[in-house]
Amino acid sequence: MIARLHATAAAVVILCMFAATAFIIARHPNAPLIVVPIMATLVWILFAVAPFVTPRGRNLLGAQSVYGTIWLGATSVLAVTFAVVAARALGEHLPRAVDSSAMGTFLIVAGNICGKLPPNYIAGIRTPWALADDEIWDKTQRFGGWCLVIAGFITINAALLLEPQTARHVMLGLLLVVLAIVTFASWNWARLKSRSAPGK
Repeated sequence: MIARLHATAAAVVILCMFAATAFIIARHPNAPLIVVPIMATLVWILFAVAPFVTPRGRNLLGAQSVYGTIWLGATSVLAVTFAVVAARALGEHLPRAVDSSAMGTFLIVAGNICGKLPPNYIAGIRTPWALADDEIWDKTQRFGGWCLVIAGFITINAALLLEPQTARHVMLGLLLVVLAIVTFASWNWARLKSRSAPGK
């Protein structure tokens, strides 16, 4: 299995979610908890299988630490989401916008390692121009990584300073802006490279 250490850690987190779900549902039968552990399980399966069944997926065998960190990070975000739902089911309340803070932290971590990802169809910022050209891929991941780090810091500050719902809206808006900026940059690099190619 790819990234065994990270995969095992993610699996342990998921098993803990299922155990907590069983414990809480035994006391609160109507608590809507099972959805998040199931989602986390599906994400785990996707990360485990995708490198072997998608084009260029085996490139990730040379970047297992980076891929595994994204894998574990995604699972951790789902675990925080589960904790928020579980706390509400028990009548407790976690610090405000803890889920947005977790997502902001994940964006910072992912942004810092994004530039180390090899070309693949699973992880990273996968624009058509990046997937078609390794040089454009590298530029897109490095620039996109910086954008994700900035978005992560803004998301964490929004979570600390704004109302939870507003912080989530800020986060979603930032992700859309980052997607638009990085997509345009990737297209522009491909356009400039095509213009400078011999015979153009």
